[in-house]
Amino acid sequence: MRRYFFALLLCLCTTPLLAEPASKNIYSQQLDFGQGAAKTKQPECINIHEDCELSRNTDKNSSAKSIAVPDKRWGILFYHSWMTNSNIGPVLTAQDVKFKYGTMNSIDLSYELDPANPLRRFFRPLVSTLEVAGNITQRRDPNGLIYEFDPYLNFRWKTFPWDHYVTTTFAIGDGLSYVTSIPLREEHDSSNNNAKRLLNFLVVEATFAVPSHPDLQFVVRAHHRCGAWGLFGAGNLSSNAVGVGIRYLF
Repeated sequence: MRRYFFALLLCLCTTPLLAEPASKNIYSQQLDFGQGAAKTKQPECINIHEDCELSRNTDKNSSAKSIAVPDKRWGILFYHSWMTNSNIGPVLTAQDVKFKYGTMNSIDLSYELDPANPLRRFFRPLVSTLEVAGNITQRRDPNGLIYEFDPYLNFRWKTFPWDHYVTTTFAIGDGLSYVTSIPLREEHDSSNNNAKRLLNFLVVEATFAVPSHPDLQFVVRAHHRCGAWGLFGAGNLSSNAVGVGIRYLF
């Protein structure tokens, strides 16, 4: 009986000395079973801190959660739009929207700026992400085939309470818009024949995606060209379109 007592006491005393210290970081272990032996592997972790920024700095792991997040900053969007005879206010509120002046086909390429980018950090308290984007549009206008080129910045909000049901984002973009010829709607909306090829560009969009596939988005977008209250020497003329499309993030 004494032998068993001393053996048990010896085991209790030596086990803490032989055990490896617990790691401060939490990793998921992947077990690869070979012939009679188990091998452990520690995969690389991407840490998300309390400020929701991505970091690979292991010194900050005390406030991080280790989860797998794909780093997809690029987005390509294809959408089809219908020109309207309405101003931007009724278009955004879906009140008395009358479709006229043809249709548009557009391709849009965007890149989400890095969290450390100074411009993105400047707007960080206001928006979730900031994107640099460019749009090329083919207008099937009553005046003929018109091509439009739009470089712009896109301000996007990404966190909504219902995201576990439908992943949603909302964005407002602003930049410049150049057309190869004047659309008929802008000719009709101009005073003193002051329509210009170079105007202000504005987009307002909402995206929706299945939570299991957030990289494939259904997009609803308002496409707006305007004189910005005389800033471009074109008065306050405008042309507007409403479109739907698909964006793929990669």
